[in-house]
Amino acid sequence: MKNLKRRCFLILVLFPLLACCNSQAKKEEEHRDPSEIEYGPVDDNFYVGAYCEPYLFTEEVYQDVKDCGITHIYIDPWFNGTNINNESKICDALELCETAGIKALVMINNTHENVQKEERLISFSEYQTDFSQYPAFDGFYAFDEPFSSQFDWIKEDYAKWEQTYPEYMYFVNMMLGDNVIQSKDQFFKKYCDEILSKFNGRSKLLSIDHYPLNHYRRGEVEYDYINHTCLESLERASYFAHEYNAPFYWFLQTIGDTEDATRRPETMEEIRWQAAIALCYGAKGFECFTYSSMAFEGWKDAMVTGGGVKTNLYYYVQQLNQELAKFKDTYFSFDYKGTMINDTDATSYNADDFSSLTHVVKSHERIKSLTTKRDCLIGTFKDKDGNDGFMFTTYNDPHYRKYNQIQVSFNNASKAILYRNGERSVVDLENGTLNYELSSSDFLFVIPV
Repeated sequence: MKNLKRRCFLILVLFPLLACCNSQAKKEEEHRDPSEIEYGPVDDNFYVGAYCEPYLFTEEVYQDVKDCGITHIYIDPWFNGTNINNESKICDALELCETAGIKALVMINNTHENVQKEERLISFSEYQTDFSQYPAFDGFYAFDEPFSSQFDWIKEDYAKWEQTYPEYMYFVNMMLGDNVIQSKDQFFKKYCDEILSKFNGRSKLLSIDHYPLNHYRRGEVEYDYINHTCLESLERASYFAHEYNAPFYWFLQTIGDTEDATRRPETMEEIRWQAAIALCYGAKGFECFTYSSMAFEGWKDAMVTGGGVKTNLYYYVQQLNQELAKFKDTYFSFDYKGTMINDTDATSYNADDFSSLTHVVKSHERIKSLTTKRDCLIGTFKDKDGNDGFMFTTYNDPHYRKYNQIQVSFNNASKAILYRNGERSVVDLENGTLNYELSSSDFLFVIPV
C-alpha cells in the first residue's frame, strides 16, 4: 500500500515536470534560430533553354549565350532561315557550344502546323550524323506544340529513340492556347497518359508555352494586358507535371510581333514577372522564345540581333538568371505542394483570371490570415525537415508597375527567412505577422520560423 502511494506521488509530481520539459522542447523546436536553417549546396540547377542559336558562327557570340546564364541552346535552322538538312552547320554549332561550355538540343521542324500544311513529320532517325559524338549534344527537340492527333506518331518515334539515344533528351514542348478544342484537363491527361508516362530518364519532363504579354489596339484605344487564358494553362501544366512526377518548364516571352498583339517586353519587370508566376507553380526550368531575332518579317528584335548585338532583353534575362542562381539551393530543397490565390476587387490593373482555376489550395495550416492590395499567387512548399515555404508574387500586368502590399499572419512563427528575388534576409514577426511591399514583379519566398 505504501509503495502504491509512493508511486502515485511520483506520478503526480513528475508528470507535470516532464510535460513542461516536453512542451519547452517542442517550443524550442518550433521556433528555430533562422541562422541554423541553411540549404545546399544541391546538385539541381534551373534548366534555362533558348530558341534560335546565334546566326554568327564565332566563339564570341556563343560565349555570350553562356554568359547570359543559358544552359541549353536550341539549334533551329528553320527559324533562322538556314536549311534544316544542313547537318554540317549543326555540327559547327555543336562544336561552338562545347567551347562555350553549354549544351544543345537539335531541333526538328515538327509542329501542329504540319497537320494544317499537310506536311510530313520528320524523325530524328533521318539524320545521317551521329550527334552523340559531340559533347555538347544533349538530345533532340523532337516536337513543338503537337495536336492530340499527332500523339501516336510521337509514341512510335520515341520507341525508336529508346533504342538509339536513351541517355539523351527526347524533348517535347506543349501548347495549351485557344486552339485546344477539348478541355485543357482532358488534353493534358491524354498527353500524360499516352506519352509522358511512357517517357524515361531526362525525357520525362513537361514543357509548355503560353505567352502572356499582349497589347490591344483599336483605333485610338490601346492598352497592355495579360492574356486571359495564360494562367489557366500554367496551372494545368503544373498540376499534371506534379501528378506524373515530372519537372515542369515554362517558356518566357522574349520577343514581340510588329503589330504588338504579342508585345515585346521592354522592362526588367516584364521578364522577371513571367518567371515569378511560374515559380509560384513549382517550375524547375525556363526557356526563352527567342534568343536570336527571327529571320522572318513581322517580328521585333529578341535578346540578340541577327548580327550578334545584345539588346536590353539579353541583360534582363541575364539578371533574372543571376537572381535564380542565388536562390536555387533553397528552392530545390523544397517540394512544391500547390498554389493558393488571393483574389482582390478587379481593377483596370488586375487580370481577373482566377475564375478559370480548378486546382487551387483553399487554405494552409500555417497561414492564419492573408490580405493583399492586389491579386496575388502564393505557391506552397515543404522541405524534408517539415519547414514550410511560401512563394508570393503579384498577378497584375507588370507593365503598369503597381506595388502590392501584403499582410500575412502565420501560426507559430516569431521570425521569417525571406528571399526577395534571390536575396536572403531575416525579419522579426510581430504576433506572427509579416507586412511587406512587393513590386509588380518581385518573387518573395518566405519561410516562417
